[in-house]
Amino acid sequence: MSSPLGAETVFEDQRFEALDLRDGLLSGRDFVGCSFVECVFAGAKLESCGFEDCHFEGGELSMLQPHGTRFHGVRFEGCKLLGVDWRQASTFQIDVRFERCQLAYGIFSGLDLRGMKMHACQAREVDFSGARLSAADFCGSDLEGAMFVGADLTQADLSEARHSLLRPSQTKLRKTRLSLQAGLEILRELGVLVPGM
Repeated sequence: MSSPLGAETVFEDQRFEALDLRDGLLSGRDFVGCSFVECVFAGAKLESCGFEDCHFEGGELSMLQPHGTRFHGVRFEGCKLLGVDWRQASTFQIDVRFERCQLAYGIFSGLDLRGMKMHACQAREVDFSGARLSAADFCGSDLEGAMFVGADLTQADLSEARHSLLRPSQTKLRKTRLSLQAGLEILRELGVLVPGM
C-alpha cells in the first residue's frame, strides 16, 4: 500500500489537512515548519521521523507510536493524544508544547522535558516518574492521578494546575510554584499544622 505522502522524504513549510494515517506506518520522513490540521495519526507507527517547528491542530493521535522520532519546537493544539508512550521517541530532549490537549494515560517517565509547556490540558493519570521537568509550566492543566515519583520539578509552575498531588519525599521541589491547595497538602504530609486550614 502506497503512502498518502508519496515518495518524498523531506517536507518543508507544507500544510496538511485531514491527512489520514490511522494505524499506518511512516518511516524516515522529515517535516520542517509544517502544519497538520485535523489530521489522524491514531495508532500510527512513526519510525525514525523528524518534526521540527511543526504545528498540530485538532488532530487525533491517540496511541501514536513514535519510535526513534525527533520532536523539536513542536506544538500540539486541541489534539487528542491518549495513551502515547513518549519514551519511544528519540532519546534527545523532547521539545514540545501542548495547549488544550487530551493527554490522559500518556507516559513521559524518565524523559528530559525541561521548559515544557502544558497549558489547559487534560493530563489525568499521566506518568511523569523520573522526568526532568525543571521550569515546566502546567498552567490550567488537570493533573488528577498524574505520577511524579522521582521527577525534578525545580522552578516548575503548577500554581494554576488542578489536582496535582506531590510528595516532597518522592519529588524534587525547589522553587516550585504551587497552588495554595497543593502547598497545604504538602504541609500536611510534612506534619505541619496550619491553624484554620
